[in-house]
Amino acid sequence: MFNQLIKTQRFSVKIIKENIVKLVDVDAIVNAANQELLPGGGVCGAIFQAAGRELERECQQYIQQYGIVPTSKLAVTSSCQLKKNNIKYIIHAVGPKYFESQSPEEELQICVQNILNQSFNQLRLKSVAIPAISSGIYGFPKGLCAQIFKFVIEEYQKETSNNQGEIILCNFDQETTTIFQKVFQQQNSF
Repeated sequence: MFNQLIKTQRFSVKIIKENIVKLVDVDAIVNAANQELLPGGGVCGAIFQAAGRELERECQQYIQQYGIVPTSKLAVTSSCQLKKNNIKYIIHAVGPKYFESQSPEEELQICVQNILNQSFNQLRLKSVAIPAISSGIYGFPKGLCAQIFKFVIEEYQKETSNNQGEIILCNFDQETTTIFQKVFQQQNSF
């Protein structure tokens, strides 16, 4: 596991190379979800596999009750079999498809804002692990994705009244992890 820790006034931001489902003692992990909340590949597939069939049932119930999850919006489920890792929630975030969206940068920015608001303001969590939303099969350039994450986290830190929290930017590949580390080191305003 490759780590970088950035301390802010209110938040610590960790950038790590790890499979998100192997994390322990994180209040919530974020799933890079599709609108139908179906098992997919990459991070989404790993989360569904680790959380078990119960997660599929919860997601089906959510879709039946509320319909599909629009781009930039979230759905929250229990962590199902990931409770054994002391994870409380899975936050399913639907990021933009870079080449299909009219405004992918804005949609990703809103998505990350929604994740932070849901985690720290609504659920009152102390920690959340987030992958590089949309940077896999949705085609978002990794560097641009990292810049948007950094901007949103900096703005959230300025605007929030929350005292503390831990944001773990967790990616399973070295390339994405390195890109995030470089972007977060540039003119660090934390």
